[in-house]
Amino acid sequence: MRRHSNGYDAEQIVRDSGRAAGDEPLFGPVLNIKVFDYQLDIPDVQAQTHTLATGPVNDLELALFPDVHGDLSIEILANKQRYDEPTLIQHAERLKMLIAPVRRGSGAVVRRCRYYAAR
Repeated sequence: MRRHSNGYDAEQIVRDSGRAAGDEPLFGPVLNIKVFDYQLDIPDVQAQTHTLATGPVNDLELALFPDVHGDLSIEILANKQRYDEPTLIQHAERLKMLIAPVRRGSGAVVRRCRYYAAR
């Protein structure tokens, strides 16, 4: 198995900054666009891919999975110590409100979309 990237990973940034593990988080919510080829093309073999592990989530992660047909799946992952279920449901509802005009093809500019939930 090879490393995901050759970049400057979060663990090294924490070490280099002199912070102790478990101190304040290094970063907040993450948008992870996962553009992978999930289709296996092996002659005479029927195969399906499965995610075995995703790793820890320090805060909140929105994972976007575009596919070859133009569809988009969205997965919300959260650190249970930072987010309770009602808060995650509220985030999911806001996300749906933000995406709805784009899905309808209304030509809406995302920054102008109203996405605040009633309190």
